[in-house]
Amino acid sequence: VMGAAAGEARALDLRVNERGGLRILTVEGEFRRGDSQALANAIARAGRIEEVWFNSPGGSLMEGIETGRVLRRLGMAARVPERAACASACDSALIGAVARSVDPGAKVGVQMHSLAMNPELRAEIAAVIRRSGEAGLIEAMQLMEQASAYAAAQQARYLVEMRASLELMTPTVGTGHFDIHWLSRDEMVRYNVVNVK
Repeated sequence: VMGAAAGEARALDLRVNERGGLRILTVEGEFRRGDSQALANAIARAGRIEEVWFNSPGGSLMEGIETGRVLRRLGMAARVPERAACASACDSALIGAVARSVDPGAKVGVQMHSLAMNPELRAEIAAVIRRSGEAGLIEAMQLMEQASAYAAAQQARYLVEMRASLELMTPTVGTGHFDIHWLSRDEMVRYNVVNVK
């Protein structure tokens, strides 16, 4: 097990395993701030890793994106193994891998990013409401709109950077945060989520 350093806030469980002669880093749990660096550190400590295997319900969108960038920079392959699921921020991490595969019986899901749990944005909105009361509602809504648009722009830019299809944004923004759109095999290929059979 690759443990977190003292005081390092991390939700991903990172484990190095041997499967059929391959060294695999399994990534399970929710993406939280600092996890992309923890993953990079785990890969460096492990030495040789042939594949990264994901099984995650998601978490921080930006951390998923940064994890994907780490995988791309290191030239890593990634897989969602049989009976595993990679949803929300996890699909962003997966898309960053140079070679991406999803085994039969595995799932990849997308959904709209939620800002409701963003502590900085919540504090900013609370300050507006305290300062302006009900009259601040419009300003608070504008803050939410701007933050949502920024997050969508970051996702779109990342998809272009990783050469995935921008069409993936349609089921992503069309699926509410409390639901998941599980991609069909055809969608995974069409959106370039997978590029290895």
